Amino acid sequence: MDVPNLSFGNNSYTKLTFGDLYDIKNGINKSKEYFGKGNKILNYMDVNKSVKNDENSIKGLIQISDEEYERYNVQNNDLFFTRTSETSEEIGLTSAYIGNSEKCIFSGFILRARPIKEFINSLYFAYYLRSPKMRNEIIKLSSITTRALISGKNLSTLNVKIPDIKEQEKVANFLSLVDKKIKLMEKTLVLYERFAEEFIKNIYLNLNTSNKVKLRDIVDSYVSNLSISNLDDNEGKYPLYGAEGVVKYINFYEMKNQYISIIKDGAGVGRLNLCNQDSSALGTLQCLIPKKEFDLHFIYYYLKNLNFKKYIVGSTIPHIYFKDYSKEKLNIPPLDIQIKYGKQCLTLEMKKKIIENAIVSLKQYKKYLLQNLFI
Repeated sequence: MDVPNLSFGNNSYTKLTFGDLYDIKNGINKSKEYFGKGNKILNYMDVNKSVKNDENSIKGLIQISDEEYERYNVQNNDLFFTRTSETSEEIGLTSAYIGNSEKCIFSGFILRARPIKEFINSLYFAYYLRSPKMRNEIIKLSSITTRALISGKNLSTLNVKIPDIKEQEKVANFLSLVDKKIKLMEKTLVLYERFAEEFIKNIYLNLNTSNKVKLRDIVDSYVSNLSISNLDDNEGKYPLYGAEGVVKYINFYEMKNQYISIIKDGAGVGRLNLCNQDSSALGTLQCLIPKKEFDLHFIYYYLKNLNFKKYIVGSTIPHIYFKDYSKEKLNIPPLDIQIKYGKQCLTLEMKKKIIENAIVSLKQYKKYLLQNLFI
C-alpha cells in the first residue's frame, strides 16, 4: 500500500481557524431513566475509539423529544470531539459521522462540529486532527481541574491548514482504506484464535492412549536464583525471561535448550511461556525441562490446556507450587505422535504470530502516515 502522491505544497492550502469552518455545539444531558430505548445516541466511546462512525456503529439508545432532536441531531459529514476526560490525552479526539441521517443525537460528553463551508470533508479533518502535531495543539487549548476539558470556544481558535476538497477526499479515502485493512486483520485474528484454540483443545481431548504419566515424571523442574535487581549493570546478547517475557539481555545463560516457564506467584500466576535456548529465567519463574522421551512442544501446548487454578494457594499473593501440580496425570502417546501434534500446534501459533505482526505493521504504517501526511 503506497502513500498517495499529495500535491499540496506551501501555496496550495489555506490557513484558517477551525471556527471559520465549523459551528460547534455541546451535546444533550439527560438522567439515566431516559437511556436504553428510543433513538440512537452517539456516545463518548464511539468517538474515542473510532475515527469514523455511521448508523450501524452506534449502539446507544435514548428517549428524546422532537425539540431535542432539532437541537442535537447528527448529520452526515458532522465532526465530533471528546469534550472531557480524566486525562488530556483523551480529550479532543475526533470522529466523523459518515452515514445516513437517521434520527440520532449526540451525548453531552462530546462536541459536535458542523461544517459552515461547502468545501469540507469531515473525515479528512477527523484524521488531520488526530495527527501528532494537531493533537498537541488541541491539548494546549484544554484546561485541567479535576478533569481535563476542552470547550467549543477554545476549539474555534485552533489554527488549521486546509487543502482543496479533492485533496481532502484523497487523503481521507486512503487513510480509511488503511483503517479497513486493520479492522479486517483484527477480525481475522479473532477468528483464527478461536479456530486454533478449538483445534488444539480437540487434539488433547481426543488422545487415544491409556498411558497416563504424572507431570513430575515428564519434566525436570528448576528455579533460578536470579533477580533483576542484581543484573542492572549486566548487558549482553542472551535473553532473560520474566513474567511478561524477555525483560532484558545479559552476558550469560543458564539454560542451553528450550524450556517451559510458569509464573510461580502474583497476578499472572500459572501463566506459561515457551522460552528460547541459550537464555535464563528470573527466580519468579519455575522452569520445566521435558525429559528425553517427551516432546517439548507437545508438553507445552498440553499444559496450556490444563486448569492450573485448582493448584493456586494464597489470597493476598497467590502462589502455585510444582510439588502440587506435578501430580497432574497426562495422557502421553508415543514420541512420534507427540512430535506430530507438537508441530501442528506450533504451526498454528506461528501463523497467529504472522497475523499479529501484520496488524502491528499496519498500525505503525498508519502512525507514520499521520506524522507525515499533514505538514
